[in-house]
Amino acid sequence: MLFCAFPLLEAVHRCNATEDAGSSSDEDDPEYLDLMERDSIINRYEKGPDAADVDPWENPDFELYTNMDRFGFVHKKGDKRDEPTDQHKRRILKELGREKKWLKMIEVLNSKGLSKKMEDRIWKGIPEKMRMVIWPRLLGAEMLKVDKSNVYTDLLLRARLVSKDIKQIDLDINRTYRDHLAFRKRYDVKQKSLLNVLAAYSMYNTEVGYCQGMSQIVALFLMYLDEEDAFWSLHQLMVSEKHTMHGFFVPGFPKLQRFEEHFKRVLKKYKPRVYKYLEKQDIPYIYLTKWWFGCFLDRVPFSLALRLWDVFLVEGDPILIAMAFNIMKMHEKTIRKTSMETFMEFIQTDIAENFGYSDDEVMHSLRETLTKLKSDRQHVPPPPRPEDLSEVPTKALGPILQKPMASIREEIHEIQSRRSRANCEFTPPTRFDRVEYERKYVFYLEYFQRKLAVFDGD
Repeated sequence: MLFCAFPLLEAVHRCNATEDAGSSSDEDDPEYLDLMERDSIINRYEKGPDAADVDPWENPDFELYTNMDRFGFVHKKGDKRDEPTDQHKRRILKELGREKKWLKMIEVLNSKGLSKKMEDRIWKGIPEKMRMVIWPRLLGAEMLKVDKSNVYTDLLLRARLVSKDIKQIDLDINRTYRDHLAFRKRYDVKQKSLLNVLAAYSMYNTEVGYCQGMSQIVALFLMYLDEEDAFWSLHQLMVSEKHTMHGFFVPGFPKLQRFEEHFKRVLKKYKPRVYKYLEKQDIPYIYLTKWWFGCFLDRVPFSLALRLWDVFLVEGDPILIAMAFNIMKMHEKTIRKTSMETFMEFIQTDIAENFGYSDDEVMHSLRETLTKLKSDRQHVPPPPRPEDLSEVPTKALGPILQKPMASIREEIHEIQSRRSRANCEFTPPTRFDRVEYERKYVFYLEYFQRKLAVFDGD
């Protein structure tokens, strides 16, 4: 009877060895780990915001935020950031009148392109309700969507299965415009759309994949556009001749370096005292990254950011240089009184909350600045040198589309099968814990000795 203990002890040891082997198998198979992590993230978005496994900390406390502005941003109680009632009424009446004019101009935009009259009206601001129509047309995204029908859908199907950027995209979604009604609730409809667009684009433009900063741009588009329009609008920003934001987001950031050098030259030429002051204070130009990667999103009040985006879609790159210089020009006195710490606070936070001038005043000054820079041929930097990194895609777009879905599913099945086979095979433990082994040996030995004593007594 005593020896009956040893088969059971061997079974326990074998079970422990299998668990250790399975764990080791996971660690040795990064493809399987990526697959499981990707599936887990996608499933959370599929379940939506009311799923039981959504942690309470992931959703901000709605009760703390009682004020919502006209753009859908919510503010804490007592945080007065929206316009006064009388000003609000005047703006609504003015915008309604402008909408009627814009409705008449839409057909002209379709047939004849951008007229001088429409360009002037864009500088005055596209009516809020019209951005969903005008923005894709200004970018050429509307035509691209028709010419490349089903491309977005096919990309999305593949991206949800194999995109390696899903984890980083999900992390950034959790901190993208969480103070906006559309993106406030974790895993809600607009957050899911944001995941879809970014994941699909990571498979389309593989040189960029996904880069931090893209989530804010797509979130802005999704406030006005559907998923597919947002996708093609993002693509046009990346590759169109006016914008080529590919150069900002591709590894190495070649466009950022080229634009920063030109901005320094412009600042030195037109505002030498500001330039000398910043150099003397040894203030780095890191703030330009946030300004340009999102065309001033989160660095000026949102109402002003929308006006900048209206003209950025029309003018392209010159707006980035002109607005950066315009900020220095309009706030020269304040800037020259700052230290490094207070300068960064002012540039990154203070003017985002209150720019100090009305939107119309800023846009008027910006247009004057742009006109001056254009007349002096300083509105854009010199073109890239032959030895510089490319600022446009050099590889084929959407290579994953060449692979059939059946082939992708077979590869996924193979990864899953490989894991299953590893679990079924007996693999010796990676380490032998003698102390634990002897502890279990003594336990079962004493256990069966007691049983044997009882048996002998009977």
